Amino acid sequence: ALCARDEDGRTLLHASVSGGQADVWSWLLAQPSVRRDLVNVQDESGWSALHVAASTGRVAAVTALLSCGADANARTEAGTIALHYHKGRVEVLNRLLPATRDVNAADEAGNTALHKAAALGYVDAASTLLAAGASVNAKNKEGNTALHAACEGGHVAVARMLLENGANARVTNAERKTPDAMCSDRRIAATLASLLRESI
Repeated sequence: ALCARDEDGRTLLHASVSGGQADVWSWLLAQPSVRRDLVNVQDESGWSALHVAASTGRVAAVTALLSCGADANARTEAGTIALHYHKGRVEVLNRLLPATRDVNAADEAGNTALHKAAALGYVDAASTLLAAGASVNAKNKEGNTALHAACEGGHVAVARMLLENGANARVTNAERKTPDAMCSDRRIAATLASLLRESI
């Protein structure tokens, strides 16, 4: 019964982590059969309980799963690892980074955890990733760097921090657009343009 799966391939461990039922997942992880057989089970989309814990920001679950042998490098169908689901939570990053083989691991679209932090404006997460060795100028499959992503999202604070850490302001993507050309809001574009000029 502990190893049963639903129609999407999810186990009780997936469900209890997703629902934030700490009493359930902590009891499950105390069972040797669960630690042996379920910790790294992936559902139909390739999500393990660790992907779920990271994406929901459940730091205690991330910590417990890792201590029970969860694989931080397991990939979903979209090529994502748990690190990609940090959603700006530095505590989650701090647990996952030591267990992650490559901080620059990219998903199927070529996006790294840094691209995702920049696209959503997570300054502290981007800073944490850079300190862990994330490549500031890594390009995704569309040729976009984290700076392109920050500019497209209008995230001035992240753009500034990326520039301070060596981001190339003149790099072009597959459409030959520089980061500042990605910005849709004119006021933010003006702020970014002056930032980019200062950095060149």
